[in-house]
Amino acid sequence: AQDFAQSYFDVFGEAAAAEGAKYPSALTILAADATRVLTEAGARQAAMEGGHGEIDPTKVRTALRTITPDKPLMGYGGAIAFSVTGLQVQRTLAVLRYSVNPNKGPTLAATLTRVDFVVGDRDRFCGKTSCKIS
Repeated sequence: AQDFAQSYFDVFGEAAAAEGAKYPSALTILAADATRVLTEAGARQAAMEGGHGEIDPTKVRTALRTITPDKPLMGYGGAIAFSVTGLQVQRTLAVLRYSVNPNKGPTLAATLTRVDFVVGDRDRFCGKTSCKIS
């Protein structure tokens, strides 16, 4: 996760710093994890097909089912796994609050995001960062 945070700020450093961010937001982490899960599922589907063929949504869904609590995919926001019914297990829920950014401009976000509270394992959500719950 620290490598991700560093990579994020290597790419978006000036813009992120201008917004007062010290770490990637929860939405950034969730988007990166979602991309990672779909990329992994696509790779697993391709492996099942011998490395050939087009991406097929039904086969990707089957590949997602191989990401289980016994063999989770490590995401930036923690372990990712799915139950046999396709529900995500062992995750934490963060409730976010959005407000209008009074300092918005062409290079600044129009809204500010703040974590109001975390349901579940706060350490799993925050990792080793100084995640501050408002």
